[in-house]
Amino acid sequence: MRFRQFALLFSLGVMALTSRSFADEDIVSEQLRLCNTGSGYVAIHACSAMISSGIMSPTNLAYVFSNRAARYIDVGQIDDAISDLGQAISLDSKFTAAYDNRGNAYILKGEYDLALADFELALKLDPSDAVAIHGRGIAHEKKGDPDRAMSDYDEAIRLKPDDAAAYLSRGIARLRKGERDLAKADLDQSIRIRPTYSGALFLRGQIYQQMGDHKSAIADFDQVISLSPDSPSYFKRAQSYRELGDYDRAIADYGEVIRLTPNFEGGYYYRGLSYSIMGMSDLAINDLNRVVELKPAFEGGYYVRGRTYQKRGDFDHAIADFDKALNLQPEDAVVLNSRCYARAEQGEQLDSALADCSRALQIKASDAATLDSRGLVYLRLGRFDEAISDYNAALGYKPDQAASLFGRGIAKLRKGDTEGSKADIAAAEARDNQIRATFSAFGVTP
Repeated sequence: MRFRQFALLFSLGVMALTSRSFADEDIVSEQLRLCNTGSGYVAIHACSAMISSGIMSPTNLAYVFSNRAARYIDVGQIDDAISDLGQAISLDSKFTAAYDNRGNAYILKGEYDLALADFELALKLDPSDAVAIHGRGIAHEKKGDPDRAMSDYDEAIRLKPDDAAAYLSRGIARLRKGERDLAKADLDQSIRIRPTYSGALFLRGQIYQQMGDHKSAIADFDQVISLSPDSPSYFKRAQSYRELGDYDRAIADYGEVIRLTPNFEGGYYYRGLSYSIMGMSDLAINDLNRVVELKPAFEGGYYVRGRTYQKRGDFDHAIADFDKALNLQPEDAVVLNSRCYARAEQGEQLDSALADCSRALQIKASDAATLDSRGLVYLRLGRFDEAISDYNAALGYKPDQAASLFGRGIAKLRKGDTEGSKADIAAAEARDNQIRATFSAFGVTP
């Protein structure tokens, strides 16, 4: 969406400045420059001075109102912008761009019917007004009419094939329709036209993420951040770094997210998750504490904090966090399995552990991780046949799961199958040379 601004079409020499000094003329010249090229409130103040000067023709006054409206848009004062554009239209009823800009301002307010009305007025004045056709497409899309929107985007691009914004809008529409390859083609073209178009680069980066091409995604987010560093861009780049296993860079980017948006729980959550994966449990728990402070109803904060406690052997805190997560989402099979496994590792409340694993398997049947957890529960309960049965089932889904091989080896040994036990334990240790230490840590040894 673009707001059109105009250089004022007059020179100071033709203005009625007979009663003004040359100093006055210099002041007016500077106000004119700032109204034309300034930004934010500086430009608004300059345009306001020009409006109140009483020295302008109606046409130029319309341009000044339109320019001030564009600056009001920049600072988020949409109603003031709409008022100024109304003034511009009252001064020059054939001022096509004022209708375009007011239509786009109405879109920002969510008043799509009023936007459509302005675009239609602009098109009556100029049927080939690509800006109005593009804006009309956005309004149609916002109103839930993607076909009419797409038709308008196509026409806007036909009329103005170098309009990067129109390609971006069509790319967004195609992505919403599930046409990812066509959407990416539109974004590629948008970026070819305007290589520093951060909106197109950001969206293409997201498409690369969906495609699993995280290196290309990072390259696009790098450009966005170099142009306009903001929290969403750092967050998206961090997600790609995390997917590539580059946790140091991911953590650095999540740190920027937190600096820019300190009350966004997502930054703390994913940084905490990254710390947890890296074994930096104290830092992880600090971040996850902040997550549950900011969003107490977020199950994931309790779950990841619980897993972090579990990995360092603090089963009481882990189980307490899993309890909180399950209070929020009682049917979460993943959390039920984690609580089951924590109790199995701890060797306490094994009947409750068995109930958790069995419930998780009712919700998510054929899950190798949960079958392995229940196998450990049965092993600790001395129910070796049932342990072997669950381990067999788990290995049917994940033949290389070292924990299931090792646990089955112990169960077979307890039943007197020495050869079978040796084979399973050897196979487990071939896959994970730390598996014996893992089982020994919670008191289960051959």
